[in-house]
Amino acid sequence: YIFITESGLEVHTIEAGKHIQTTENLPVTITVPKVNFEIDVITTDFDIQPFEYKDVSEIFILSDIHGQFDSFVKLLKNGNVIDDKLNWIFGEGHLVIIGDVFDRGDTETECLWLIYKLEREAWRNGGQVHFTYGNHEIMVMQNDLRYLNEKYIQTAEMMNIQIERRYDANSFLGKWLRTKNTIVEINNMLLCHAGISCEIYYTGIKPRRINSLIRDNIGTKRDMINSDKKLSLLFKSKGPIWYRGYFGESEDSG
Repeated sequence: YIFITESGLEVHTIEAGKHIQTTENLPVTITVPKVNFEIDVITTDFDIQPFEYKDVSEIFILSDIHGQFDSFVKLLKNGNVIDDKLNWIFGEGHLVIIGDVFDRGDTETECLWLIYKLEREAWRNGGQVHFTYGNHEIMVMQNDLRYLNEKYIQTAEMMNIQIERRYDANSFLGKWLRTKNTIVEINNMLLCHAGISCEIYYTGIKPRRINSLIRDNIGTKRDMINSDKKLSLLFKSKGPIWYRGYFGESEDSG
């Protein structure tokens, strides 16, 4: 975990059951423990990705990784997106991860760092990585931790931080996550985690506006979201991160 402070980058590493804390200045190279790939951290400023893309010849789409790093890597290798050293080999292709990287599994952080790494490598090769919000990303960033793996409670205790701090706006990954879209359009296909309900469609809210409203209100208190008709629609069961109307009733938690 990396936190952005006035004195530099506060880096916390948990390896072999031990907590190591250092203070670093940009640029810095971080090795992700256990999976042993390197991350070059050269900036703490992130641009919001464009929403619309045309003439994309190759697209690889997946979702619901849920903190399962090994399965994630296997899928990417089988899709010829990465090589055995976890490097981007998809050229100008677009990798689309439509939500729910968070929760349940115990290698959530490794998944996030790999996405960050591939995002930079793809851009250098003319490709793109799109990581859109699922309901579990929004839940975690709004401090709804009901599906959090027990490992991360222990990790926060070892680092002596409040667990909500891991992905808040002053954490490196949290700041990066707050630049993401909910919907992306590629070759006239709308891609999102759940779907576009009739209720959303008939409001006339355009996907670009949906992206900004959700992104800009992640930190808005729940009672304020509930009191705003448009925000309530976007963040609840009829919104693009939760909607299940295509498939009938489901008892699954998402």
